[in-house]
Amino acid sequence: MARRKPMNVYPVKTLEEANDVMEKLATLKRLIDAEEMVMNDEIDAIKARTMAAVSERQKELESYENGLQAFSEQNKSRLFKTSRSIDLNFGQMGFRRATRLATLSKTTWKRVVELLGENGFRSAVRIKRSANKDVLNEWPDEKLERVGVRRKQTDTFWYEIKEERLPNGNDRADLQGPARLSGRGRYPDAA
Repeated sequence: MARRKPMNVYPVKTLEEANDVMEKLATLKRLIDAEEMVMNDEIDAIKARTMAAVSERQKELESYENGLQAFSEQNKSRLFKTSRSIDLNFGQMGFRRATRLATLSKTTWKRVVELLGENGFRSAVRIKRSANKDVLNEWPDEKLERVGVRRKQTDTFWYEIKEERLPNGNDRADLQGPARLSGRGRYPDAA
């Protein structure tokens, strides 16, 4: 894969600046979490209102569906004698024939797999094969190379914010650089 230059990089030149950036990250994460919490509350309220509005209609819909099914099953031999479906002005209804496999009485699918193996029907048994990386990880490098595997070490950058060190309610509007807060929502514009 080709190397890519990171976009939107805030330049950090000293440990003091790194510490300031960590504070800005913590503040921004807190603000983002607060906005997402408001969003989730609003979504939950919309869902609750919608469920209350449609619940009676949903019950009515199910009643009509059950009525159509009962009518069709009671009159199956008469209505579906020549065709498996009927065209009506506002839709179609009918029966679909489906075939599925079921085990014989007192036979489990586990026993079916055993019988398939005993009778030589291996093509009817699905076996997912994959490398067990936990086992391979215990092997020495020489043994790994014989099977086409090598150890690859990477350094992955990480950071951890100490949010508990921020004062409560620290909605700082004096953030600089790309961490500036927009004026949208409940927070003032950062100048």
